[in-house]
Amino acid sequence: MPGHGRRLRNRPVLQRPQDRGTEGRWMFRVLSRGRKRNPPSWAVRTGARRAVRSALVAALIAPANAYGQQPDCRLVSVGGYTHSQRYAARFGPSEYRHHASGGVDYRCDDGTRVRADSAVVFESDNQVQLYGNVRFEDPDTELRADSATYFSSRRQLVARSNVVVTDRASGTVIRGNNLTYDQASEFRTLDQLFVYGGEPNATFFVAPAPEPEPPPQSDSGEVAEAPTDPDSGHVGVEGRGGGRGGGGAGGGG
Repeated sequence: MPGHGRRLRNRPVLQRPQDRGTEGRWMFRVLSRGRKRNPPSWAVRTGARRAVRSALVAALIAPANAYGQQPDCRLVSVGGYTHSQRYAARFGPSEYRHHASGGVDYRCDDGTRVRADSAVVFESDNQVQLYGNVRFEDPDTELRADSATYFSSRRQLVARSNVVVTDRASGTVIRGNNLTYDQASEFRTLDQLFVYGGEPNATFFVAPAPEPEPPPQSDSGEVAEAPTDPDSGHVGVEGRGGGRGGGGAGGGG
């Protein structure tokens, strides 16, 4: 290496293909006089920060774009070490993985913010794995977990360990060991949320009932019975496995 009296005959570089068919993919090429060789481990870090940023942005916004939305999102910061690696596949093309650590902060113009201690992006299927202090936040909801994986092709988020989901407007809180969130897509008209493992539980609050209208005036001497005030306080939902619901609000459950 320069400064150590060694002269490199093969200099690996990280290059981006120019053809449109492989746009967004990164590859390693070794410039040498002889046949091509795999780059040494230190070469993997060449240009990695830019590759990691590009991969994170592409993986996180691709699902929304595929469903007809055009969010304006950006990766604000990667606080620590970043690198990219190529894994040779026995069949098919090689797989590229991008790693980021030291804090990942990603934001969209719709108010969504994603943070974690570290992240790994698998380019083959735009899968994103987040580790440590994972937080998904938007104007309406906050999700916290120890780790999470987003599967772009399935539009599915899986969160694991110490999962807490909070609805900011109503104060609803859902806790559990594991959470699976399936976003609405061409195959599902509604979002679906499943919490399981351990003793999943949910706590939510019913909005206070409006004041009842005064009874009509009558000269018959009859006294109109005031309507029953529904339980507008605390309602809990607890269960094992799939969950069991219950509460005191009127109208049945």
